[in-house]
Amino acid sequence: MPPIMPFGPYKHITDHPAYGTWCGIIQRCTNPNSSNFRLYGGRGIRVHDDWRDSAAFLTWIDANLGPRLNGMSIDRIDVNGNYEPGNVQWATKSEQNLNQRPPTCHACGRLLREPDLADEAPGA
Repeated sequence: MPPIMPFGPYKHITDHPAYGTWCGIIQRCTNPNSSNFRLYGGRGIRVHDDWRDSAAFLTWIDANLGPRLNGMSIDRIDVNGNYEPGNVQWATKSEQNLNQRPPTCHACGRLLREPDLADEAPGA
């Protein structure tokens, strides 16, 4: 009989394949010094209270989303919503590219629609 590991088949929680994902989520949502904080925590994106504990997050992921497949990463279904149960999924880069906020003109703060992008291009 194989020995019972403290966290499923992993000797340490840090060995879980999604542990780095959890670390990234916590950093970008809670650490103002993170390079991506302005895109997440700075916009009000929060982490579900229970998920601030890595074991709780990883247990939920395993039970509800299953293991991450190659080429997939965590994605918020509602890009303006929090990291919380019901708002995360595994997604490919292509799927995530389709699930983004509309581009914004940083100089004027307005949303850019597809035709506007060509109008704003240098030399247009």
